[in-house]
Amino acid sequence: MDRNYLRKSAIETILQILKIADAQSKKYNEIEDISATEILQRDVINKYEALYLALCETDFENLDEKEIENINITLEEIREKHNLTKDFIDSQISLRENLGDNSGAKVIENLFRYELSKLLEKKQILLEKINKVLDKELELENKLKDTIQEADQFDIIYELNPIRIEFRDLEEKLHKLENEIKPLKHKLDTRWAYEIYGTINKETLMEIYKTNFNLGE
Repeated sequence: MDRNYLRKSAIETILQILKIADAQSKKYNEIEDISATEILQRDVINKYEALYLALCETDFENLDEKEIENINITLEEIREKHNLTKDFIDSQISLRENLGDNSGAKVIENLFRYELSKLLEKKQILLEKINKVLDKELELENKLKDTIQEADQFDIIYELNPIRIEFRDLEEKLHKLENEIKPLKHKLDTRWAYEIYGTINKETLMEIYKTNFNLGE
């Protein structure tokens, strides 16, 4: 068996499963079905994400014949379980190779990278603000330690209160930013979240985006 073909077929099969699961996850999110989303993430997405990464890192040329046979058998079982025919997978491999950098995968990857860069910029600005607030808080706390008069102490405590409120507010904003940054980094690290668009050309993908988000009107 052609090992290079087997590798492509295995990876494409897993990408198609992840593509279907990703679409289903978005539907669950739209109707706010948290339980279904969590189950799908745990039982399907996490499982096939790990398999996808393992396949990408596997050197098929160094596998023995028994290992190749086992992969082929497992692959057939997976395709059957998810109603994916070999002909369909072959057609998707061909599409992916023909489209290359003109595929939607590149568009989505660039979009993820752009979104991440903007979030990281916001994070940097936020961290600078936090550092300034912490410096001001430290300055007032040191001043409080050196102040003997009770009236002066109350004045400093009065100044400290809004500083601490501002810090908690900035800390909350930082936490929210981190919750946006983390999944984007994960998508870029694991790759499949944009590679699932590798069988659609970028022009078609952009048209879908314009339709869904009313762009260009």
